[in-house]
Amino acid sequence: MDRLTISKVANIAEVGVETVRFYYRKGLIKQPAKPVSGAFRVYPLETVQRIRFIRQAQELGFSLREVKDLLALRAIPSSDCSEVRTQAQIKLDEVNRKIGQLKRMRTALDQLIAACPGKGALQACSIMEAMMGTEIQTPTKKKGKKVGGLRFKGKGWFKTFSYNQSGFKLIETNKRHNILHLSKIGDIPIRCHRNIEGKIKQITIKKMASGNWFASVVEERKEIIKPQPINKVVGIDLGLTDFVYDSDNNKTENPRHLKKQAEKLAYLQRRMSKKKKKSNNRNKSRIRLARQYEKLVN
Repeated sequence: MDRLTISKVANIAEVGVETVRFYYRKGLIKQPAKPVSGAFRVYPLETVQRIRFIRQAQELGFSLREVKDLLALRAIPSSDCSEVRTQAQIKLDEVNRKIGQLKRMRTALDQLIAACPGKGALQACSIMEAMMGTEIQTPTKKKGKKVGGLRFKGKGWFKTFSYNQSGFKLIETNKRHNILHLSKIGDIPIRCHRNIEGKIKQITIKKMASGNWFASVVEERKEIIKPQPINKVVGIDLGLTDFVYDSDNNKTENPRHLKKQAEKLAYLQRRMSKKKKKSNNRNKSRIRLARQYEKLVN
């Protein structure tokens, strides 16, 4: 076979040259080193096979990220066929859900078309009125429940997500950082502020406005708490001048954290307000302000 340049690879795989470059930028194929003489890069025949695999997987509904995971499994000699079967089963379930949605859409459209007389003024069109108003009765609406409009989830909208029962594993390394393995994400180095002694039931990952990430762990322990006898009763009251005041005339002064930090918060607010919206400098100022609020809350 002739020397495979990028144009020949694209021609054999029946894709465009820019598609080959795009797959390289996504890490799906490797780009050979450029010869010292300044000639064209020469690609191995395996590149054509990988591109065909990628295109076939995309036609089956796999995303580029899922294709990358499949290619990574192929590169590991110890990988088992069951892992690929699991990925295919997940994709099949997703396709079945989409088929169900399309069937419901077809039923709704059949009802609209059957109710439309097919003539008359556009203002009296039953299809337009149903789509503009509330005449389309979904199963949820038929049960008497109110259904709001769809809301676009923009970038950075989701700040928390949870794993229930499975999909996670906490690996102790006996070092400063332990390892938290999350399904579909990978291994993440974390610092645990206390030891996990029971069985982990849930892990919630939360992103703060400052950009810091935290993992809240819910564990199950089998402990018997013995009741302690009450020998003395103390009344506690919360106040403004004194934070805590009890019936034994003991008091704790209000630390007034917000008042102490108010000047710095106002300074950071002014700095952020002067930055151009959607600029990198404004985002940096926002993070500084969020970190100051986070410090105040803690």
